[in-house]
Amino acid sequence: MKIFKSSTSIHSGETSGFTLIELLIVVSIISMFASISMVSVRQGAAHARDNERRQTLKQLQVSLELYRDQNGAYPSTGDAWYSSEQGDIGDYNSGAWIPNLSPVYLSSLPRDPKGGFSATLCQGWGWKSAYLYRSNGTDYDLLSHCSMEGTTWGSSDPFYDLNRSTWGWEVCTPGGCGW
Repeated sequence: MKIFKSSTSIHSGETSGFTLIELLIVVSIISMFASISMVSVRQGAAHARDNERRQTLKQLQVSLELYRDQNGAYPSTGDAWYSSEQGDIGDYNSGAWIPNLSPVYLSSLPRDPKGGFSATLCQGWGWKSAYLYRSNGTDYDLLSHCSMEGTTWGSSDPFYDLNRSTWGWEVCTPGGCGW
């Protein structure tokens, strides 16, 4: 059975066209390539968000050190976890999840690129994809929490979190690490 007919051939008098099987094969091949490219795009986007999280942790670390240099202590949360996401288990603190850091030391406090998303990594625990901060003024612990998507890392990574090795990155002072 011919699906698309073209003009009659001058030489043989037959019509040419594509069979249904030929069209199905072409559509299947195109669908397979589209699926492969969608996976690549998703993996690339996840990797980009992970890189953004790492850069944010570096930026926050620098801002916290500037704050301490000028104020003699880190911004304190009274040893409570503060979260960048409202409704997270950690206190949102009206958006000032690192008290007094913004706008003087940082124009605004960042949120996780997928902020508020209830991550598969932490489902059942009630945590969201967020940045978490905890400090007693002397030490601090800063996390990119429940948000890792595609990047693999090991114990030699500067953001490696011994307590959350598969679902969190950490920047901390020696006395604050591992809270």
